[in-house]
Amino acid sequence: MTDKTAELSRLFFEIRRGSNALAALGDRLHADLKVTSAMRALMEHLSINGQGTVPDVARAKNVTRQHIQQISNALVKLGLLEFVANPRHKRSPFVALTPKGEEVFAEIGTREAAVLGDLASRLYDLGAGHAADAIARLRAEIASLDPS
Repeated sequence: MTDKTAELSRLFFEIRRGSNALAALGDRLHADLKVTSAMRALMEHLSINGQGTVPDVARAKNVTRQHIQQISNALVKLGLLEFVANPRHKRSPFVALTPKGEEVFAEIGTREAAVLGDLASRLYDLGAGHAADAIARLRAEIASLDPS
């Protein structure tokens, strides 16, 4: 393994571990809201992009339709999400945040901002902007690969 390959392998390892740590933090931070990190991710997607069908959201997030359907169903039970009639497809309704869902997502943002502020003060020299740019480029390069 070359040095460059080893560095990239280490980066992948740290991204996976960082993603797991971030999900665990989110689960703890929002446990009283009964919102998991997966639920939070779907709420974020809908907050940014507006309503969409389960298949469309799944494609955009590069996950299975079943995964988004399960999360949607759980959020509907909590009153944070609703299914809205889709005039173009009777069997595939839109999913959208409810007003309560928008309020809870705003609370999630407030909580996360406090944590991010604390982390930013401790990690000011980390170069987070450069790391984010590198990860965004990495994600784009991965998306362009054709493994077949």
